Amino acid sequence: VVFGSNVFIETTSDVNAAQGGLGGGKRKPVTIASGANVLDHCTIMPGVTVMEGAVLGSSTLAAEQSVYPQFSVSTGNVAGRSVLLQHRSAVAAMFSGGAGAGHEAIGTFVPRTEEQRMMVVAKARHDSFLWWLIFNFVDVVAVVAVLPLPQVVSVMSVAADYVIYARATADSGLSHGYVVALAVALYPFLMLSLSLAEVALVCAFKWAFIGRYKEGAYPFYGAYHFKWIVMMAVMETSDALFEILNGSVFAIWLYRAFGAKIGTNACLLGFPLEFDLLTIGDRSTVGLDCDLTCHTVEQMVIKLAPTVVGAGATIRNGSVLMPGGEMEPWSMLLDQSQVLKGETVPAGEVWAGLPAQPVDAGGGGRWDWSVGDDKDSGA
Repeated sequence: VVFGSNVFIETTSDVNAAQGGLGGGKRKPVTIASGANVLDHCTIMPGVTVMEGAVLGSSTLAAEQSVYPQFSVSTGNVAGRSVLLQHRSAVAAMFSGGAGAGHEAIGTFVPRTEEQRMMVVAKARHDSFLWWLIFNFVDVVAVVAVLPLPQVVSVMSVAADYVIYARATADSGLSHGYVVALAVALYPFLMLSLSLAEVALVCAFKWAFIGRYKEGAYPFYGAYHFKWIVMMAVMETSDALFEILNGSVFAIWLYRAFGAKIGTNACLLGFPLEFDLLTIGDRSTVGLDCDLTCHTVEQMVIKLAPTVVGAGATIRNGSVLMPGGEMEPWSMLLDQSQVLKGETVPAGEVWAGLPAQPVDAGGGGRWDWSVGDDKDSGA
């Protein structure tokens, strides 16, 4: 089973009982079968069954007692239930012998496409104890190696501040209170300087270790998968600084340094990962907690595709623009909405929902986002 980030699974039907209250909620088991994919931001309610090979796409709400058939693909939340995109995905062809044949049949399958070959290789390695051990070893080493970096920055800031304090006390002849005040005032600037140095180091590591993120498909347990995992661990060390700078021109400068293509006067509060595949146009806005990552994980294959936010477009808080998705100029995606892979929100239109659909502008026309010519501020 493959799980994405921020997946919520609930097994108690009564809300009060689930939150530790006095309600006598009934527990209903959740079953997730072998080979299933439960991707980012999914919510699974009590009594749900996700059968073999089924895919719950990003932001899926699996309603209570729902059953997801073998190799089906579902996503979103419309009137409290997910949307079935595909009853039996193409991956079902990998399992000969009909229902119940399971992974044992994969050895008899002859892949016809490069993507199917990747799936076969990834699943075979996934079942190998040696590959499992290698992957987890690399993952743990990467995390252990980079996890202390923020603490190191903090300790170095304190140490540098103490050196300044000690020398000022010994050599300047200034009063003790004045020196203490000076040291306290300097600390935030020392912390910021060393944090920027850390981000510069992370940026240099990205260019040396990954280079440019490129559109394509990459199997689990392949070279790119190992690099991808290591790079995510390294990027997490800079999360605190990015959170502080997000929404400012300074964050834009940093994202550009990592490879993103961002226009002037843009405001970015969301979080990208595969920077080189992200394009954000002039005067566009990306709200808080928006997901602009340019990858999906499908049947143990990482797929990278460009994500484009056109000039003047707006993505409001908590929304997701999937890889291959595009917001054309002056379009808008409302809060907590999701544009699916490969979809385009046409210029001037407003979309909302999971998955997103056009919002009627009244009379069936487009919304009027006409504006005067702005002068760029040089962001």
